Formats: sequence, structure tokens, C-alpha cells
Amino acid sequence: VLFRSDPDLARARAAARVTLTALASTGVLLLVSRRLHVAFGAMVPAVALAMMATMTVNDGTRRAQRATTLLLVPAATGGISLGTLLAPHDLASRAAFLTVIYGAVWARRFGPRVLALGMLAYLSYFFSLFFHLPPAGLPVALLGIVIAVLVGFGVRFFLLADREPSMLARARAAVPHAIDLVLRALERRIVGPPNSARRSRQVRAALDQLNG
Repeated sequence: VLFRSDPDLARARAAARVTLTALASTGVLLLVSRRLHVAFGAMVPAVALAMMATMTVNDGTRRAQRATTLLLVPAATGGISLGTLLAPHDLASRAAFLTVIYGAVWARRFGPRVLALGMLAYLSYFFSLFFHLPPAGLPVALLGIVIAVLVGFGVRFFLLADREPSMLARARAAVPHAIDLVLRALERRIVGPPNSARRSRQVRAALDQLNG
């Protein structure tokens, strides 16, 4: 069932990266908090941000993906700093939050890199409000973001890196299974004479559902 729904294992690899990033960043941040004798709670948002960083970077080349991942550090640290410092000022905090939301959505027009940066800036601002991060805990939170994003960088580009030859081989092997999946789905949904208008509508509806 898993192979039929994910024939080239792309979703499985993505899930493994997110899971490993969460576990590894949590472990590293726990060690850092104990060594520095600081509260781990201020570093909790960094784990979620590292997980989102793994999922939101979708540039076309590996080099661009690496650059975007590193640029997420200033985006996330800037967002959480702004949210934390403006939190005591209710009106300014709400206005800035709406501005960040608008900017994150508007940034979609500028491509995947700016979209990822906008999403991390928005999420970091939101987490600063959700976790009620005090200004005194901001340096620890910033340190946690840097560490967690770098851990995610290592997981994505070294531990579970995409290898182009193996990716091509998996994609080629997945083609027959994907075609078989489409044909079986069409077979289950289509009834009636071959040239009937009803059957044509069923084919179009089935293809729309598969592509949706």
C-alpha cells in the first residue's frame, strides 16, 4: 500500500527528514541547555521552526536549497525578536502581526525562496506570542533557532541527502506502478458504453480527482 501511494518514496523521505530533524534538534538543544544552565522551554519554538524549515524549502537546485535554508536563520530570528519585543505593546504587536501575515502571503509571487523566508518569519513571530517568550529569554531562543536550523541542514543535506542517480532510478521504477494505479482507479470509477457522454464525464471526473 505504501509503495503504491508513494512509489518513489519521496513522501517517506520527507517524513523521515522531519522526524529526524525534530528528534536530533531536541536532543542537541537539551544538551546545550544543560551545559549552559539555561531553560529548555525558551528553545522549544526552535524545534518546530527547524521542522518547518525542512518542509518549506523547495528551490529547484540543491545549491539554492542550501542557501535558502541558511537564510531561514535571519528570517526566523528576526521574526521571533520582533514578536517578543512588541508583545508588551498590544496595538503595535497586532499591527505588526497582520503585516507579517500579509507579507508572508504576498511573498509567494517572488518564488520559493522568498515564500520559505516569509513563512518562517510568520511562524517565528506567531511562536513568540503563543509561547509568551519573555525578553530575557530571547538570547536563548535565538541560540536555539541557529542550532536547530543547522541540525536540520545537516539532516537534509548530509544524513538523508537526495542522491540524484538513486532518485532517477526510483523515479523510473515508479512509472509503471503509477500508471497501474491510475488505470485501476479509472477502472473502478467508469461504467457504461465506451462512447457514451456519461463515460466521458466519468473519465474527466476521475482524472480531475487523481490530479487533485
